[in-house]
Amino acid sequence: VIKDRPDFYLPSDVKRYIEDNLSKFRADKDHTYLLVVALGAYEYWGPNSRGDAFREKALTGIQTADEAKKYNPKDRQFPVPRYKTFEFAKLYRLHKVGKDTEIGLIIRAFYDWCMHRVLCLIKINNKKAPDLVKMLKNGIRPGFSMGCLISFDVCSICGHTRKAGEQPCIHVRTMLNQIDPKTGKLVYVDNPQFFFRDLSFVY
Repeated sequence: VIKDRPDFYLPSDVKRYIEDNLSKFRADKDHTYLLVVALGAYEYWGPNSRGDAFREKALTGIQTADEAKKYNPKDRQFPVPRYKTFEFAKLYRLHKVGKDTEIGLIIRAFYDWCMHRVLCLIKINNKKAPDLVKMLKNGIRPGFSMGCLISFDVCSICGHTRKAGEQPCIHVRTMLNQIDPKTGKLVYVDNPQFFFRDLSFVY
């Protein structure tokens, strides 16, 4: 792609990483490598279809010590930028997370400061996902969806803070991703702290 499409946009760190490892990727016949857009920053792309907002400051910000201890693998319990927690995640189908359902892994996560989004370089196991590999070879772009664990979220209208397992406010419960008629503002939840646990192939 880099040689055949010199006009193809890639952030410099992504391009450099791919060029440095391209021969290794091409020699690996058991896996398929793909660069995907995992998600965009709320300020530029808005909330996702589920009404979740991930602000750029939160995506690129460093985990707290408590977050790292709670979510990161035992051998990596030191704070990292939150977008980098994708590197602890695996690939699945339809968010069916489990050791027996893995179809690949995430090699590296990058933050694209120009387009304000997270890019993930993924490694797909050809034997575990032949249908996905076939789609890619046929030029079909599969859909991907990220999954994450949230410490708490905040309603964009009333500021209600909800921890995992708690009931949402009336705005989130009844008008998510809709315009609140009283304020004229979009209803969504802001996610200040999170851990990306999977990237899934969705049909």
